[in-house]
Amino acid sequence: MRAAAHLVAVVALLGGCWHQSYERVMGVHMDVLASLAEKLCEFAEAQRRPAAEEMGEFVYPLRRARQFQRYFARDVRRPSYRLFGRLLADYEALVQRVDAARVTPGTWTRERDAVCAATDRIRERARRLREVLRREGVNG
Repeated sequence: MRAAAHLVAVVALLGGCWHQSYERVMGVHMDVLASLAEKLCEFAEAQRRPAAEEMGEFVYPLRRARQFQRYFARDVRRPSYRLFGRLLADYEALVQRVDAARVTPGTWTRERDAVCAATDRIRERARRLREVLRREGVNG
């Protein structure tokens, strides 16, 4: 439910409105992706495999985040931009892992710990990205 609310917020905030601050929009993307990673971990812990039609919920926000990343490509030297790219790569790898594992019950069960470990990495990267964004906001 929380992930769905974040997805609605992303669509509402980012429907072409990238004139908003870099930090604010990046923070929304980061929060949505971290929330969705958390949801995937919850699925894994409950041994609930997401159905094929549910995977769009996890893929679409990544596409939007990649659009944001391309839009702000001029900021490639900013530490936050580079860290955001790594967050996106981690999230994309998680979604690919889940998508591959979800089709087979045995594989899904074996991947449970890896899914939650990947979620922990995403959560930690998001925490570090928030710190970097705060520093950049203060420093310019």
